[in-house]
Amino acid sequence: MAEFARIEFRYRMHREISRGIIHAASTVAPAAGVEWLNVVRSGTIAEVHPAIAELSVAALPIAHEEHLPRFIEGTLNSLFIHQITRQKSDLMMRLEQLSSASDGEEYAHVQRELLELEMRRRTLTKN
Repeated sequence: MAEFARIEFRYRMHREISRGIIHAASTVAPAAGVEWLNVVRSGTIAEVHPAIAELSVAALPIAHEEHLPRFIEGTLNSLFIHQITRQKSDLMMRLEQLSSASDGEEYAHVQRELLELEMRRRTLTKN
């Protein structure tokens, strides 16, 4: 959940739903049903309640319930990979502004960050 909490969502709706999920996960054990949805809702602003209701009844693209853990893992990994890609892009722009000669320490630091992100991305794509 800690990694999920660090995701930066572009759209407010996604940020709020994420906030509700994090709130619910820190309050009660995740479980199917109305109780879980009510706890998610209680951690969000009222404007996103209709979206939460819509998502709660949307059909998932899985054939059998036993495929659910794999679907969830794939969805979260995709979200994390997208976040890593955005972070790498930001770091690459920062790297282009630096000079390896005059900004040696910061240049090396950015390169290390890029390497760590790439290693994390590769770990996620192996799963």
